[in-house]
Amino acid sequence: MNNYHKFSISFYSFNLLENMNIVNFVNSAILRTAYYEESRSNFEDAAHYYAKSAALVRDNPLSAMRAVDLLLNDAMSDKNVRISKVSAMIKNLKKEAAAATANAELKFRLGYLYFKLPDDLDVLGSTLESVVMELKYCLAVDNKYIPAYAVLRAVYQRMGAKDKKMYALALDTLKKAAELIDHKNPYLNVELGDCYYYYYAQDYKNDALEYYKKAVMYKPDFTEAHFKIASIYRIKKDFEKAILHYGIVYDLEPNGVNAQECKKSISTLKRRHMIE
Repeated sequence: MNNYHKFSISFYSFNLLENMNIVNFVNSAILRTAYYEESRSNFEDAAHYYAKSAALVRDNPLSAMRAVDLLLNDAMSDKNVRISKVSAMIKNLKKEAAAATANAELKFRLGYLYFKLPDDLDVLGSTLESVVMELKYCLAVDNKYIPAYAVLRAVYQRMGAKDKKMYALALDTLKKAAELIDHKNPYLNVELGDCYYYYYAQDYKNDALEYYKKAVMYKPDFTEAHFKIASIYRIKKDFEKAILHYGIVYDLEPNGVNAQECKKSISTLKRRHMIE
């Protein structure tokens, strides 16, 4: 083990201990249950636990998104009834949102559901314009609701396929959110990193890396950010650092969504590049 690895591991061990609190502990337990239920194809139960995680840690877009993803995937699994099931999901969400106009999460779920619908179901209202409208309604209720900014970023970047100016709008939207909320928010830093990572026809990987590093500086146990850092180091052929961050992800969430990919990547990189 080289000095870089020794220093990094001791740094993260110290910071993880310093940042442990009851919310992190409870949320980790909830997410482990969600991963377990998802691995057993109990999608409704898994979605329930992801929704609990999203309610506990409101800044985290992934849990809020995953709760919708699993219910949608379950509804889409039977081609014979998928339109009726998805229509029922939309109808129920609209009804709930109308009854609770101050609930930003419900508007978010509706907008994100529209965003995730396949093209052949656009008759149900899943145009990008309707997605943006619902997400802006969400932010009108709560302008600090980070999951809505995360999906807006993805929507604008998808629109960028036809209008390259939308990439700049995505970046501008996230920068304004950081000014409004907190430049040190780890979830916003990841979203800003994603803006640069996926920027059209430009290589801004170094800019993306800096934002991902900020995310783990403010939240050392942020596995999504570590995974993205590892991916960039792999592209840059800095394989030892890639292995380090893949290892952090696996150690923190051995049953998480990226665990097996991290384990495989570590094994592949060590074998191909003869790294101890």
